[in-house]
Amino acid sequence: MVLQSILLADIKILQQTIRSALSLSHSTGVESFKRMFELHTVNACLMVNDNDSTMTELARIRHMGISAEDSFYGFFVYAEGRAELERGNYTEALAYFTEAEQFSRDCSFPYSGIEYMLGLTHIFLGHIDDGIRIINDINHRLGKVELLRLYEFSGHSFLAYANLLRGDSNAMKAHLEVAFKTIKSINCYSSIIWSHRVFNTLAVKALELDIDRVHLHGFIRRNNLTPPEGNYHIEHWPWPVKIYTLGRFSILLNDQPLDTDSRPFDLLKVLLAFGGRDVHEE
Repeated sequence: MVLQSILLADIKILQQTIRSALSLSHSTGVESFKRMFELHTVNACLMVNDNDSTMTELARIRHMGISAEDSFYGFFVYAEGRAELERGNYTEALAYFTEAEQFSRDCSFPYSGIEYMLGLTHIFLGHIDDGIRIINDINHRLGKVELLRLYEFSGHSFLAYANLLRGDSNAMKAHLEVAFKTIKSINCYSSIIWSHRVFNTLAVKALELDIDRVHLHGFIRRNNLTPPEGNYHIEHWPWPVKIYTLGRFSILLNDQPLDTDSRPFDLLKVLLAFGGRDVHEE
């Protein structure tokens, strides 16, 4: 249920499942399950881009005590890395991902998600060629295994972002088309390897390229994406509320028109007409 809610980007179900599992683990005293679902709670916070709650949950786990002897230690360090990445602390993120990768290798339990995030962090740090090499190596190693199609989505998305940064629009478009074709083919809207910083930007580019707009709108809405600063003019961005003031006044809520023939909306029209300034009570 946890994995399914992540892949469908159904945050409410994810949070409900985690709360129920945490309650059960506390009542039964199964420590390993408790730790696992605590880390899923961190993942839920990361998915909705709630950095404050993410840091609070990580601090709580640290306070309760976690060490390299804990079987979930590698995933905890990985979560620390993701949190720092979303906060823009790339050097700290690189240190966490490097530690998590070493821990997973020492445990003979390699997790490709860590390697993908290592590659992405190199890209953010400006080591674009190194990041591309790391991600291409993982893609080649994993091949086309059906269960790993989500890795394929994340890998091509990160490569699209890397090529966007280095100005190769053709390569960016090619990787972006493969990424969204892949995620649609398995009827998913998110991935376990994720970065809002990447997908906020790529969603804008995908809309500009008109890549499967219907599925893309669902992808944007479910993941609570927002266009980067300076890109608010994007014509087809699925804003939850749209207000049109040129010509006939209208309001769309999730692309559905509202009845605006009432006094409250008359007041809104006045506020908009005056730009919110110098509006008298009369």
